[in-house]
Amino acid sequence: VPAFGFAAYRIGFRDGAKAPKPEDAGAYKIENELYEITFDPERGGVISGIVLKKEGGRELVRESDLAFGEMKGYFYDEKVFHSSADAPATLEKEGGDLVSTMRVKGTVGGHPFCQRVSLRKGDPMIYFDLEIDWQGHPGIGTFKQSDAAVNPHRSFYDEKGHLNIYFPTSADGGALYKNAPFDVSRSVNDSTRFDDWHDIKHNIILNWVYLSREDGRGIALFSDHTTTYVNTPGSPLGLTLQYSGNGLWGRDYLIDGPTKMKFAVLPCNGGWDEAEKADRRWNEPLVPAFTGGEGPSTGSFISVNDSGCELSSATLTEEGIRIRLYNPCGGKKVKVLLDGSFTEAFETDMRGNVLHKAKLRSRHGQKQLRARMGRHAIKTFLLKR
Repeated sequence: VPAFGFAAYRIGFRDGAKAPKPEDAGAYKIENELYEITFDPERGGVISGIVLKKEGGRELVRESDLAFGEMKGYFYDEKVFHSSADAPATLEKEGGDLVSTMRVKGTVGGHPFCQRVSLRKGDPMIYFDLEIDWQGHPGIGTFKQSDAAVNPHRSFYDEKGHLNIYFPTSADGGALYKNAPFDVSRSVNDSTRFDDWHDIKHNIILNWVYLSREDGRGIALFSDHTTTYVNTPGSPLGLTLQYSGNGLWGRDYLIDGPTKMKFAVLPCNGGWDEAEKADRRWNEPLVPAFTGGEGPSTGSFISVNDSGCELSSATLTEEGIRIRLYNPCGGKKVKVLLDGSFTEAFETDMRGNVLHKAKLRSRHGQKQLRARMGRHAIKTFLLKR
């Protein structure tokens, strides 16, 4: 499918095609051409191994007190830590040649959960889709607090008691990078742990965090929720799933429904640029639609070359189409390919005021707009037909 465009496909049936055979449910494995993932049903369906096939069979998961995919938190009403690995889970394979999924059904502290771990053909990301069906309103946090409005020592700051899911890998202890709107930052904190207003740290994950060793091997963690992450010496990288109790300004944050979250893991060898590019697939997936009638089979309206620059927005106005480009990954020369119907282009400021007319070159029925943009540069253009 071309950039900022579409492609049409006709779905048919092939004579003699056979339905895929169901996989052996006792194997407790899913795989594609990139990974082989093994699950442990006796420990709540945690992942016991991820073999990287393209790297000579290297094992991604490292040994740790906390397993890969283990959920653990402190339930203060019961005064006990509960873990999803404390009770066995039932595992069932789903999918076929294009998508292979393991459905894990277990409990954490007696509360049922269902998690689907999926691999897609040709896709380097490992996808997680989690739902926890809470029974009642359990309190989850380091301690039960009733004075958060005045006490700088606060339970909801302390990540140790939150219900977190952990991902132990060989990248633990490495440098951590994370994205922000039109930015990428490197964390300078040795630990994300704090429990007092005076020691507050930035431990927010917007879309992704990337943990990297000195040899360049790393892991990116993606989340569909803006939540907090865990990165503490001696503990694996983790993602916060749930807190329940007294919070900011003394409000009581009760559990009033199931927890539903999607997250993903990407083994990386190409630095945080790889995570930034993968974020587009995560946040802007292709949208399928069934259509009828005849029409063009494919088309692209606006395409940015593979320099890492991205089309941040496109807005239809009375004057034309206003596009905003963002260049997070470096490379000063950016080439934008436009549909041949565009006749003029103007660079504008962010308020829409024209700065100067941009040159358009015609080539093979397309128009080319070239711009010079450094790392983290933002530029806005008005395109007219």
